Amino acid sequence: MQKKQKLLTSFLTATNGLKTAFKKHRNLQVMGVVALAVIALGIFIHLIRFEWAIIILCIALVLGLELLNSALEETLDHLHPQFHKNVGNAKDIAAGAVLLASIGAAIAGMFIFIPKLFF
Repeated sequence: MQKKQKLLTSFLTATNGLKTAFKKHRNLQVMGVVALAVIALGIFIHLIRFEWAIIILCIALVLGLELLNSALEETLDHLHPQFHKNVGNAKDIAAGAVLLASIGAAIAGMFIFIPKLFF
């Protein structure tokens, strides 16, 4: 019984982290709205199972990386509140990872959506 309670506690803690991140970080809010729009468009044009798998993986990758980026920024801002070049570099690199994933997700989305919308 205690393992189930630990699992539930872990799940609730993670859910609380998601709520906090989405309330506090504007980029996550924007990405969340974009993700919902992509899902709505996918429903509208009747994506097949494989296309849904790609879309959901892309959304999870981008949002997951943005969550990690936000966590890194929060930690670095707490540990080193004044500007430091190395801290700035670390934050820029993490943001670059989100940008790279976002570009990849956009390209994958274009491969899926453009033929269905225009051909």
